[in-house]
Amino acid sequence: MAQEIVPVWGKVDPGLTAELARFWLENKAMVDEGKAAERAAQVVCVARLDGRVVGATTAYPRIVPMLRQPMYYLRMYLAQDLRGKDMSWQFLNDSFAVIEKQELGKDKPLCLGVILALDNQRLARHYNDAYWPRTKFTYAGISRDGKQLRVRYFEDVRLPPPVQLKAKAAAAKAKAPAA
Repeated sequence: MAQEIVPVWGKVDPGLTAELARFWLENKAMVDEGKAAERAAQVVCVARLDGRVVGATTAYPRIVPMLRQPMYYLRMYLAQDLRGKDMSWQFLNDSFAVIEKQELGKDKPLCLGVILALDNQRLARHYNDAYWPRTKFTYAGISRDGKQLRVRYFEDVRLPPPVQLKAKAAAAKAKAPAA
């Protein structure tokens, strides 16, 4: 059983786009073929087992409201039969390394690091250490929709001034009950 993790960020061609869309649809990770094809442009790494796609990580930049800083939001999807087989840690580390290498190669990095949300509450309860030494991701709080957030910053990145949140978002937050 030959498994590999292949960096593809910025190199996703039409053939890989179709392969990824098929993978997500067949595994019910996504239901809309058009959206699956759009998401393929965000793929960082692909996991392959004996040549077939069995996983993908995607990332896109966004301002994280609680940090008021730009971060890459990372998503990872592995086929059901590969979960719990210890591939996730390496997949996460390899994906982070690809993003970090790209960002640190820029004159001015776009983002400070990577943030992820644990969709699976069972995993969040099981992997509840504040710091994950295997990946260097750290607990960062709970998202508005109740997901555990983890962050990892790029090496030697410096904080720019905080991003000003839009008045509407700030007003909504002010009305929200204190956490």
